[in-house]
Amino acid sequence: MSLTGVFVLVFAILSLLTSGDEMVSRVRKVLKAGKFDDCVFVLLAVIIPFCLGQFALSATAMAVYKFSSVLLRRMSGKLGAEMKAAADV
Repeated sequence: MSLTGVFVLVFAILSLLTSGDEMVSRVRKVLKAGKFDDCVFVLLAVIIPFCLGQFALSATAMAVYKFSSVLLRRMSGKLGAEMKAAADV
């Protein structure tokens, strides 16, 4: 394995460890409730490429998911503040 391959593998493992526990706990809650959420598909999109040796794809999928969830929380917070300000008028 080349140096680049080792770097990608380490990056993939670190991204899975830092973000994976939150996603796995969310999947457990969703499945216990008998529902099927987008987090199940994201978990599959991360685990399957990792098992197939496509570490860069797995890390990219996790990074895109985390980035989109951060953007969604940020936008919903701004929207909520704007709605509250409009209601106070």
